[in-house]
Amino acid sequence: MCGVIGASTVLAGGAAPGATQYVTLGEYYSTVYTAAPEAHAEYVWWRTEPLMLRVSVTNEGRDPIVLRMPKSGRPFVVSIAPIEGRSQQTAKVNWSSLVTRSASLSERPATLPAMLESSSLLRWTGVTADVSSLHPGIYRFVVRSELDLSGASLQVNNDSVRIDLRDVATDTDRLELLRIRATRCLTERQFACVESFADQMAKLYPQAAIAFWLKGQSAAARGNASSARRHYSKSVELLGSKADRLFTTLNGEHRSSEFIAGIEARLKQLH
Repeated sequence: MCGVIGASTVLAGGAAPGATQYVTLGEYYSTVYTAAPEAHAEYVWWRTEPLMLRVSVTNEGRDPIVLRMPKSGRPFVVSIAPIEGRSQQTAKVNWSSLVTRSASLSERPATLPAMLESSSLLRWTGVTADVSSLHPGIYRFVVRSELDLSGASLQVNNDSVRIDLRDVATDTDRLELLRIRATRCLTERQFACVESFADQMAKLYPQAAIAFWLKGQSAAARGNASSARRHYSKSVELLGSKADRLFTTLNGEHRSSEFIAGIEARLKQLH
């Protein structure tokens, strides 16, 4: 039995391998200074932050697949619906990034039309523009393909993500948001930005071990070993003494121990 999604065919059960679609968040830094997502959600996100979706289409078969942009000019349609409601809206998504990854795991920018070789994937990253207009709550973001796969089948392994969307309402929320922004800056190697957000974290909550870990990461990446050691040591001190009660309460002993072990390993590398 089969149905049609956009210009692609979705086959059930034991159909011949074709392309496989998988959806996740394009950017996520877990939770540290806020509670984990509610039972029906996979991720916590904030209404103030851009929400990025990542869609991968992998060629599971032996033959190359040609992917073309549909006449609509959009590769995917994204709908947003409350997890416990029926009303839904179409999301405005700017699909700003497309890369191809070969079987050797090398990546390069791509454009459509594209020839997708066996065991290779195309990955889109899109920014969802309208989460700030939603009320806090749990939402399901559903991604439907409109790609033209030139007759190849499309197996949808995962078509959605469930988001626990929150307001920034308390100092703890602000601390978590600063951590996310500092981590994003660290990923992008914007070290002045890391320092600024980490300093704001420490000012808001002086016991924030992760603020000093971020400063240590920034210093280590810049080659400043003495500064990195100082900040890493402060982070270990705050975690080991349980002075950072927020971290201990929200993450538990096991995660604290793992984090300390990771920092101590980094300290040994710096000596």
